[in-house]
Amino acid sequence: MLSVTPYYNRPSQEGLFRHFEAIAKATKLPVVLYNVPSRTACDMTTETVVRLCALPNIVAIKDATGNLVRGAELIAKTGERLAVLSGDDGTAFPLYALGARGVISVVSNIAPREMAEMWDAVKAGDWATARRAHFKLRVLNHLLFVEPSPAPTKAALALMSRSSTDVRLPLVAASQKLIDELRAEMLAQGML
Repeated sequence: MLSVTPYYNRPSQEGLFRHFEAIAKATKLPVVLYNVPSRTACDMTTETVVRLCALPNIVAIKDATGNLVRGAELIAKTGERLAVLSGDDGTAFPLYALGARGVISVVSNIAPREMAEMWDAVKAGDWATARRAHFKLRVLNHLLFVEPSPAPTKAALALMSRSSTDVRLPLVAASQKLIDELRAEMLAQGML
């Protein structure tokens, strides 16, 4: 179960600990913590994550802070006990180099083979190939977040005839300018 930090009410670290503790105690499912302060206005500190490691069914954290120093700290303090996963495609490769065990990815919806090849290269110790894959996806990673997600991803999937561009309000479909930029990048990468 992927469980995001609460939004709107901005709880204290103690409140966050008790919130996730209650979730973990209410289920036998494995729990993945999800820290994405840019969307929730709530940031779970490394110290709180370390405390939560005492709960056996908390198995991972999706770190979507975009902060490599934070990611390194999480891996250093919890990496043996907790799977640290990148929550931002742009930080996947650098966090792999620090010991992250995966990514929960947006760009994988568009380029699953390329993201899998990056991970496979990391697991094989082929850092040069993994680095090339990271840089190949850099522009696409950026474009998928130029406008509110998931509109850019749906636009890219529509270019591939795999989805409509429809999103629910208050989101709106990607702009024509972004669609044109996505098309150009995806053509350049051989994805269309």
